[in-house]
Amino acid sequence: LEPTARFYRQFGPPDIRKGISNFVINWREPVTFVNDVLQGEMSRAGISLSRFLINSTFGLLGILDTATYWGIEGHNEDFGETFAVWGAGEGFYLMLPFLGPSNARDFTGFVVDFFYDPVSMWLSHKGWTYVRYGRLALRGLIYREENLETLDDLGKSSTDFYATIRSAYRQSRAYDINNGVLDVGADDDLFDEEDGDDF
Repeated sequence: LEPTARFYRQFGPPDIRKGISNFVINWREPVTFVNDVLQGEMSRAGISLSRFLINSTFGLLGILDTATYWGIEGHNEDFGETFAVWGAGEGFYLMLPFLGPSNARDFTGFVVDFFYDPVSMWLSHKGWTYVRYGRLALRGLIYREENLETLDDLGKSSTDFYATIRSAYRQSRAYDINNGVLDVGADDDLFDEEDGDDF
């Protein structure tokens, strides 16, 4: 994905890239809404629903992030986070082709999100399978393009790139699961590269 992401960065005008990113994020709001509800976060579910309705109408199907402009900030939730809230452990660490770092819990959540995403289900019902998978590929491309510099810096500064990515991923997921509150005391082993449970 890296060469494609660099090509996209170089030849895709910033405003066009931003519009595509907004569009993709907007049509993932139904997944966030469902997971908000399953986690019992009803106020956050209301925000997700409001953002989807506003951006799908006033934001021209999501190309414009009108909701953020109106002060309604977005967030992301997925089934991996829902499983964590329900008490599921992260399991073994995975480095997946094209998808990047994950773990057993989050990969299972990714599969559930893909097949039970309301938008994906609607596309499947319409027989637009190519749009369904194209949407997934576009999400991967956007994520890789947004993190070009971050991964470049990590690659240059770390002595063990694999261990660095693993630790960064685990910290990031803990932060997401706790909605932006990271319990440092509970995650002291994040940099413990001898932890056999990670492999």
